[in-house]
Amino acid sequence: MRTPTLLLLLALAACGSAPPSESTTASETPAEPETEPAELDEAPAEEPPSEGPLLRAWHEDQSRRSGSLRVFVPVEQDLGPSRFRQMWRFDADGQGRVNVLSPNDAHFEVPATWERSGDELTLRWSGGSQVAFERFRIVRLDDELHVEPCRAHDATRVRVL
Repeated sequence: MRTPTLLLLLALAACGSAPPSESTTASETPAEPETEPAELDEAPAEEPPSEGPLLRAWHEDQSRRSGSLRVFVPVEQDLGPSRFRQMWRFDADGQGRVNVLSPNDAHFEVPATWERSGDELTLRWSGGSQVAFERFRIVRLDDELHVEPCRAHDATRVRVL
């Protein structure tokens, strides 16, 4: 049949490819992969932030604190001695641990929960006589974690009697 061959030649000519010789059949011509035309008006879907870099234990490098900006590094990084160093651990299931400052220097760890929405990080924990709900904006997250409070009243601790 000449009609399928003619259609194939016209399709290839429209694409700018050289037409196959008359002796070439459709089964000998390599098939072009079928692709959907891209929608020009659609913006690429935004990927949700990856939790990967966050899922680890961090401790605060107080020497790099600047105003309300707090800098955390992996706990494996030795920061030298400190009377108290804030530590946060984030697990994949939204659970974690934080250490709590105690007035008698008997600091301790307590379970915590965390949520992340975009660049906002929320921590909740209670331990001893303290309850906390803290909300931070993530400024940087890679091999370091830089955060600052979203609003001054969001980072509050309430003493429980």
